[in-house]
Amino acid sequence: PQRHELTDQAAQSRQHALTIIGSLSVADTSSGSALTPAEVWSSLSADNTPTCHLSGKTADDLDREHVLVELSPAEHLVSAIHGSLPPHTIKQLRQFRSHRVKLDTRKSYGGHVVAFLRWADDLDIPQHMRFPIPPTIVLLYFSSAAPFYAANTLSKMVSGLQAWHAVHALPWALDRVEARTLRQALANLALPPLDLRRPVRMADFEAMQRHMDVADRAHTAVYTCALFSLWSMARHGELTVDVVSRPHDSRPRRSDIRMATGEQGQIKSVILYLPEDKTHGNTGFNRVVSTQSQDPRMCPVAALQHHL
Repeated sequence: PQRHELTDQAAQSRQHALTIIGSLSVADTSSGSALTPAEVWSSLSADNTPTCHLSGKTADDLDREHVLVELSPAEHLVSAIHGSLPPHTIKQLRQFRSHRVKLDTRKSYGGHVVAFLRWADDLDIPQHMRFPIPPTIVLLYFSSAAPFYAANTLSKMVSGLQAWHAVHALPWALDRVEARTLRQALANLALPPLDLRRPVRMADFEAMQRHMDVADRAHTAVYTCALFSLWSMARHGELTVDVVSRPHDSRPRRSDIRMATGEQGQIKSVILYLPEDKTHGNTGFNRVVSTQSQDPRMCPVAALQHHL
């Protein structure tokens, strides 16, 4: 719900609970508890009853944002953690836990889970050894992956697999000593950092202009985005969307654009409100560009007006 739609939050939140959770009168949660790593690993066997097929194809068929929630552990672990809670309530808990990270991060983490399961397919790792992931499997996976990725990417891969376990209330395989060993090994084996990218130059924009069809809306959108990013110091990701027909709520709309005019009514600057950004979170932030009258070709205000 939107803030302006809330009138009686207490009553509305209770009604929401009835809708998404329902009655818990017959649910026994007393038998559910947090499991220790030793309890988990000792319970894994080929006789475990799976709740889903843990494979790269199964994972790849899911939307990335749903991977962490939908790929679940064996039935006995679900029962040990959640007692007799009904499946839809367990799923609600998992979805809630998955919101520990934002949507883009959930999608990224889902991709890392897919990559792990493809690796498990290649090595014929038994189903019951794929999730939760035993310590030896974790170390073997990263020992083979480390030479092919940058340290930052490897760190995100670890975080993705950790988040997968956290969503299902399962312990992470590595204790403090093993986790430190993993971090240090990844740092030493990872690809060296890339050289710093050269600064963007005016010649780059001139090259874009030479190849741009000003009558093509896609061309003008890309060029406007590049200019606006340059002059407002915005991140490209703040101004773009993955799917045009379904933009994420964190991306600005036309209604978030405000023009500031001078005394003669001419547009002097454009203020773009970002509903969310990395630094300010969901409190929002304004990106501002001013008219570049000395070089109209490089003017973000003129480009935006043409695009709109």
